[in-house]
Amino acid sequence: MSRWINLIYLIFISILAWFTYRTIDGILAILLLGILLELISLISIIPIIGWILSLIFGWYYILPWVLGFTGIQYTWVITLLFWIFGISGFMITIMILVVILGAIK
Repeated sequence: MSRWINLIYLIFISILAWFTYRTIDGILAILLLGILLELISLISIIPIIGWILSLIFGWYYILPWVLGFTGIQYTWVITLLFWIFGISGFMITIMILVVILGAIK
């Protein structure tokens, strides 16, 4: 369910990228960043610190690579994308923690 919501957000943010970057390159760069952040969000399965690890890895490794590879500038669209995937990763971490704590009882 969360993955489908992230996909809808990614499409919406790609449309916003058109208004920010005014090129197809900007849209494709945001799509690439969103897909890579989606893959990185699988780290959120680790209880308690998974979402923090995924955000750190995305911020220090994925974002500089995408910005260098595509040549786009850092804007509010990228910040919005990180917030959405950060909140989604936090929700995944909390759900996994609840399942683990429920299994322990």
